[in-house]
Amino acid sequence: MKRSQSIVAAMLVSAASQFALGQVAMEEGFKNPPAQAKPHTWWHWMNGNVTRKGITADLEAMKQIGLGGAQIFNVSESIPEGPIVYNSDEWRGLVKFAASEAQRLGLELCIHNCAGWSSSGGPWVKPENAMQTVVFSEVKVKGPSRFSANLVQSKTNAGYY
Repeated sequence: MKRSQSIVAAMLVSAASQFALGQVAMEEGFKNPPAQAKPHTWWHWMNGNVTRKGITADLEAMKQIGLGGAQIFNVSESIPEGPIVYNSDEWRGLVKFAASEAQRLGLELCIHNCAGWSSSGGPWVKPENAMQTVVFSEVKVKGPSRFSANLVQSKTNAGYY
């Protein structure tokens, strides 16, 4: 066998073994996914009905079933009011406790940006303070040259991006 054929054969054997190892690694990754690939869940805090004991129990159960984390989502609609007032010092203390418990368990913890289902919107939010969208405009030019034309304005929502 010529030297070039030997090199090609060695490369093919190496590629085949790397492919096989990659398949094993992929299968193992599905069986035991890394933390960044584990699913997260919404974690509903039910209108002030939350306790340290319940936080620990919930987070330990999430860890046990293989979740990677949760997003605290405070809900109140048609749920009997509990003793913890949303965004009070006591409520924020429980959020801090939840964060420390999540860290202890190796879970990621996020928090929804407002109470209820509003997603930071509603008639009380003025358009200039509402959620915005990043937009762009593109013009192709050939250079070197001087460009002085106006860019096409992107679509707006109530005059805002």
